[in-house]
Amino acid sequence: MRVLLDTHIILWSLANDSKLSQKARNIIEDDGNEIYYSVVSIWETELKHLMHKVEMPLNGMEAASYCREAGYLELGLSDAHIFTLAELRRKENASPHKDPFDKILLCQEKQEKMQFLTHDKLLLAYDMPNIVFV
Repeated sequence: MRVLLDTHIILWSLANDSKLSQKARNIIEDDGNEIYYSVVSIWETELKHLMHKVEMPLNGMEAASYCREAGYLELGLSDAHIFTLAELRRKENASPHKDPFDKILLCQEKQEKMQFLTHDKLLLAYDMPNIVFV
């Protein structure tokens, strides 16, 4: 299975944080799965680090390095991913969701036909079957 990790799942897994569920750990540690991190997550991490160094002590370069050390595969950003934004649909009466990083990560997952691991309940309102809440 090809799995794309949401940014917070990446950070929790790299830090061995207790917030990472056992279900997520099992998926990430399964040798049969290919685990991907997106350059979008590295961008998000770098921006948060620059704005809030205390809350986000890890910068993008460090995050990318740790991802590679963990054996995660890099997923770049393409124009096809960006154009998929027009296809995103949320369920009727869903709470608003404005996070551009989440949206482009979902587009990458959709375009690349991956499973998307997240702990963000707002993402479950997207009409996408490959979102795995962990």
